[in-house]
Amino acid sequence: MIFRRIATKTRKDPTTNEAKELFLTLTGEQRLVIRQKLVSCLTGESVTDVRKKIGDAVAEIARQYTDSGMHIGD
Repeated sequence: MIFRRIATKTRKDPTTNEAKELFLTLTGEQRLVIRQKLVSCLTGESVTDVRKKIGDAVAEIARQYTDSGMHIGD
């Protein structure tokens, strides 16, 4: 899934000037919309291989939150 590749790229956070993975540099509202869409896609997908790819993307987002010490609601 191309989303995982993009979300894991590193760029400078404009607010802190430190390098972060792209997903974490988005606003809280943007991250929320993406999380909601991923969960919606995961629950609505019937093709096993596609569900696995979406699950991988969800796991990647969770990893980024865990690694950064952020909470899902942040």
